Amino acid sequence: MKALKILAFLVASMLLIHYSLASTLDSQVFSKVIDSVTNNSTIDEDSLNRPLNFQQTDVSIIKDKQLVDDILTNNTASKLEKEQVVKSEQTGLASWYGKTFHGRRTASGEVYDMYKMTAAHKKLPLNTKIRVTNLKNNKSVTLKVNDRGPYIGKRILDVSYAAAQELGFVSKGVAKVKVEILK
Repeated sequence: MKALKILAFLVASMLLIHYSLASTLDSQVFSKVIDSVTNNSTIDEDSLNRPLNFQQTDVSIIKDKQLVDDILTNNTASKLEKEQVVKSEQTGLASWYGKTFHGRRTASGEVYDMYKMTAAHKKLPLNTKIRVTNLKNNKSVTLKVNDRGPYIGKRILDVSYAAAQELGFVSKGVAKVKVEILK
């Protein structure tokens, strides 16, 4: 019996890793798995495959450049204040994601389509419109943030395959970009 609980815990851990990489993990999924382990019951796979109740937390974004700089350099600023800081313009590395995530749910709850003009960002509110410019060739596109990420290195943005094609960096995999918040 103890071995079964350990196995169930390992499965729950693997699910946690899988869902956190694919999209934002909704606590409902983890709760269902943990409940089934602690109650010695089986997991209803259909309930895990049903759409979850994704909710977007209201995030107030501080865009004023001077205020942003003050908060980021202020050691006494609270963690919440620092998390609310999203510069209206960012420069950094972007990557793209495609087939592996095509058809899976994004953090916004919609299904990821690698042929649509979308992006994943760690902090911007979901459904934010952004302009992304490849700084090497000056090509730009308008995208909708519908997912969270990237979680590799110091990358600031993951774009869809279609966006990477338009920006001209599919074969390279990454590009230095400028991200501007439109609305």
